Amino acid sequence: AVDRYAPRARYVGAHPMAGTAESGWAAGDAELFTRAAWVVAADDGLDLDVWRDVADLAWACGARVVPAAADEHDLAVARVSHLPHLLAAILAAVAAAEADPALGGGDLPLALAASSFADGTRVAGTRPELVLAMCEGNRDALLAAVDDALGRLGVMRGALASTGGLAATVKAGYAGRMRWSATREPLEHHVSLTGPSVLAELREIGRRGEVVTGWA
Repeated sequence: AVDRYAPRARYVGAHPMAGTAESGWAAGDAELFTRAAWVVAADDGLDLDVWRDVADLAWACGARVVPAAADEHDLAVARVSHLPHLLAAILAAVAAAEADPALGGGDLPLALAASSFADGTRVAGTRPELVLAMCEGNRDALLAAVDDALGRLGVMRGALASTGGLAATVKAGYAGRMRWSATREPLEHHVSLTGPSVLAELREIGRRGEVVTGWA
């Protein structure tokens, strides 16, 4: 939209990856961005002076800068932010669905819900209008993530129905979670913003899951 309506604007997009399911002033937290990933767009053609200003803002808030191309950012957040919102909504809706108590409906499931339900549905407590704006605004990337999830659910259901086995799904999920845990302290870089391929180098840092913490 900036390219279309304000082609001369010196603009660099950014997206702090931090938040809670709460809203309003009372939910404010001065430490919200501390050590959080803060995406700063690194597409070719961006003004590096503006890029530095945006990165400085992220660092001033205590965050760590993750450079990324805008389209790669969209694909990534569809998987780790927008899809989780939809899955949380589905989990909460399934648990609260009105049905024959003999088939697991009524209020019994909610009465038994504990930490796994609470963790899996936390973001379902986010204001619906915010979730709609995030998810519908990233429709194409989110559709690809949903298709991936549906494919995995289909394979899991087939295995459960035919052999009763869930090992492949559970082990893949465990491996993914452990891989995420291992990236909580990513490699940090001080970078130079000089040279002919600075933005390409920044994008590669982001693709490796690494962060920029200052200038060389």
